[in-house]
Amino acid sequence: MKEAQQENQLLKRSLTGALLIGVIIAMIFVGSNGFLLLLLVINELAILEYQRLIDRTGVSIQKLPSQVIGALFIFISWLLTEQLYHASILMLIIPVIPFMFIIELFRAKPNPFQNIALSIMGLIWISVPLSLFLCIGFLPFQAGQYMPLMIMAYFIILWFGDTGAYLAGTMAGKHKLFPRVSPHKTWEGSIGGLLLALLAGSVNYLLFHYLQLSQWLGLAVIINVSGTLGDFTKSMLKRTAGVKDSGTILPGHGGILDRFDSLIGSAPFAFIYLYYIL
Repeated sequence: MKEAQQENQLLKRSLTGALLIGVIIAMIFVGSNGFLLLLLVINELAILEYQRLIDRTGVSIQKLPSQVIGALFIFISWLLTEQLYHASILMLIIPVIPFMFIIELFRAKPNPFQNIALSIMGLIWISVPLSLFLCIGFLPFQAGQYMPLMIMAYFIILWFGDTGAYLAGTMAGKHKLFPRVSPHKTWEGSIGGLLLALLAGSVNYLLFHYLQLSQWLGLAVIINVSGTLGDFTKSMLKRTAGVKDSGTILPGHGGILDRFDSLIGSAPFAFIYLYYIL
């Protein structure tokens, strides 16, 4: 009975993963509009899951303003990288934080400053990294040129790392990596994920010509290590909220945050690295 349930779970996980990968690849290569749409959908669903988790802690965050402002961050990043608008559009971001304080004045909810703080935290944790990830697709910012292969290469590193961590952790995982936050993660899984991420960096060097081998390997290490820390951050939030998964939208995988935590955690560090080497 237990083996049948495990097989069924593995089948659901595999089918969902294959479908998700197909959608991501399609949206990346449709063009920058498709890439923008992909990140907007991920952002809105991730913020929605974040809000539901925070609700379980008893804090009343600003739901609709957070979703609108998060989408605004990503859309403004797209306008700038496509060079469709002057940099003065960044002025729209300046009143965002004061605006959230003003909204809280009229909500009359308990713990107003805690509500504001956790509303802003969702934007910093989710929307800002996704905005920077969008920018990676346009580096080195030459005439608004969109580089889908760089985004594809990034996902290859993420997917190889996740696969390596899952396989190594399942087959050989014994020593807990961070049991206080994530009791199922092991050192063996983490090492397996890093090794396959490095393999992905080598594959990217053979397939794409943007970086030298050492630079691809450096990017793989940055994505894998910071992505793992992003995974732990999400796990810390789930433990605080007392739930196993961030959501149920992806059968066998949980929620959007469960699937894209490594991307959210790694994007700021990868952007800084690529900005200075490209």
